[in-house]
Amino acid sequence: MSTLHKVASSFVLRVLLVLSSAFRRYRSVAENGGRAILHKHGRIGPRVALQCRALIASHRHCGTIWIGRGYLLRSDILIITGGGDVRIGENCSIGSFSFIQGNGGIEVGDNVRIGSHFKAIAANHRFESLSLPIAKQGIISVGIRIGSDCWIGAGVTVLDGVRIGTGAVLAAGAVITRDVPEHAVVGGIPARVLKIRCDYGHQS
Repeated sequence: MSTLHKVASSFVLRVLLVLSSAFRRYRSVAENGGRAILHKHGRIGPRVALQCRALIASHRHCGTIWIGRGYLLRSDILIITGGGDVRIGENCSIGSFSFIQGNGGIEVGDNVRIGSHFKAIAANHRFESLSLPIAKQGIISVGIRIGSDCWIGAGVTVLDGVRIGTGAVLAAGAVITRDVPEHAVVGGIPARVLKIRCDYGHQS
């Protein structure tokens, strides 16, 4: 065997060893055409349904995804870490064509219902300088938190830094740019509080 062949063989062997070591840290879960690719520290609970073309992806160096039991992802959904952790509670569902990117971290409570075409990106571009292209000014990542028992309508966009209180209702198409109080019903662009939910069934 020539020296060149020996060098090539050694290089290929090293690459295969690195790849095999890397892939041992990951696991793939597939159901109904959906797929989750998780680092070994990621977690998907029992009774999680992944429909066609739903993709969840996490990486050791770029955050991790935790999903509680009884979770339903509709078709054509993408959830990626983007450098932060994504934590989704139990008995949640996300509608089709939704996108979640975790950059600064995203936390969703239990029993949350999210409609189709939902977007949550936990980052914003910096744009203070006029002499430097926005693409070169970097990003700011604060994180997004969504409380339990929320109903988020179709087409809602949640911007970085927002905290949504327990029991809130977000009307379809709303753009959430600021914190939402508990049990508030909000809508519009930018979203504003329309009313506060009351427990009418227990009024005297």
